Amino acid sequence: MSDSVTIRPARAEDSPCLQLIELATHDQFVAIGYEQVAASPPDSIELLVEYARSGRSWVAVVADEVAGYALVGVLDNAAHIFHVCVHPDYQGHGLGKALIEQVKSWARSTGRPAVTLATFYEVPWNGPLYEHLGFRVLDESEFGPEMLARGMEDVAGGRSLTGQVAMRLDLDI
Repeated sequence: MSDSVTIRPARAEDSPCLQLIELATHDQFVAIGYEQVAASPPDSIELLVEYARSGRSWVAVVADEVAGYALVGVLDNAAHIFHVCVHPDYQGHGLGKALIEQVKSWARSTGRPAVTLATFYEVPWNGPLYEHLGFRVLDESEFGPEMLARGMEDVAGGRSLTGQVAMRLDLDI
């Protein structure tokens, strides 16, 4: 990763840029047959502002331009990554890894024993990357009640897609 990359807390005024970053990734999903992902609207400005105000989102900045972001919450006492997104122009330069390192730091500082996420394992820039960073795929029997409820929420809301897995990275705290 270049020295010109900075990870900082997201600000409310970053929210429109975060939407544009997510939209910029849609063609990549279409190219590998994940049209349903590309058809999903980006997170709302209101939700992105809430993440920023609650201190649960960070951005990767390159040359004064926001190039990626992470959104985090808590599920079953673990820091749960709800979204990591890097603009295609900046992928492959370690921004995603830097954002995940920031999430790990936040998780440790808040006493969380692990970082979890749900992802499309077969997507080349998702599952394999997370596995490389030390995450492991969870068996459904390992899901906590909040993760199970979140999964049911996604199914009810029509957002559940095949090929998704839950992953976990245990932390030394």
